[in-house]
Amino acid sequence: MRYSYLAYGAFALAAYFVCGCARIPSCNDIKAAYANDYTYNMVLREKTQELSLTHFYGTDLTSEKDTVVNDGSKQTIIFGESFRVGDTLIKNKGDATIHVKRKGKKFDIDFDCTGY
Repeated sequence: MRYSYLAYGAFALAAYFVCGCARIPSCNDIKAAYANDYTYNMVLREKTQELSLTHFYGTDLTSEKDTVVNDGSKQTIIFGESFRVGDTLIKNKGDATIHVKRKGKKFDIDFDCTGY
């Protein structure tokens, strides 16, 4: 099951305002949650944007089955336009970097703390 790190942030903010005992997560907290929450290895077939949620539709390269990744991170909102149909997207558990393979080139998108 995939969890939205957006839900983690919303929960943390709600707890902070309700009881005043929680702290607002730092960028490093959000980066760690993102690194450990999302994992995918897929060929992108389609992507859609719905408010702050990006949906990636494609084929999982491990299982060779259709898969959907629902990513609510700021990373995909900012860099999602860089992804093209046919790209291979790799996001390993414990790593906050998205690795993109495209015909003839490879590039990485590192987690960006700007704006957190």
